[in-house]
Amino acid sequence: MDLKDIRKYLKNKGFKYFEGSLYNQKEQIELYNDLLKNKKNGLQIGFNAGDSANLFLSINEGILLSIDINSHEYVEYANEYINNKYPNRHKLILGDSNIILPKLEKNIYDYIFIDGGHSFKVANQDIINCKNFS
Repeated sequence: MDLKDIRKYLKNKGFKYFEGSLYNQKEQIELYNDLLKNKKNGLQIGFNAGDSANLFLSINEGILLSIDINSHEYVEYANEYINNKYPNRHKLILGDSNIILPKLEKNIYDYIFIDGGHSFKVANQDIINCKNFS
């Protein structure tokens, strides 16, 4: 599978610059492949351009809930791509994870990927909030 396909899709929509990336991190991809191959139900904080969602959903047949603050215009198009490629397997909630997580229905996830706000305060609060879902 070509993980760059989502970037090609976004570039065809007119976007040229993206914050962060996963598709070109070979060791990280191999680690996620090993960790997630038997996992079915995931929670992701920080969707951004959809690289990690694309990888996670390609590894198994599970579902993924993503939360993203929606600070880039390409988020909507990345979500469109993911939902077309993996129908009925992904849901994106837009907003601040520190506000959304405490309001989420209690669910236990097989894996939780936290890569949203990059300050210590936000990341720490995401960890605290996600404890109830692990």
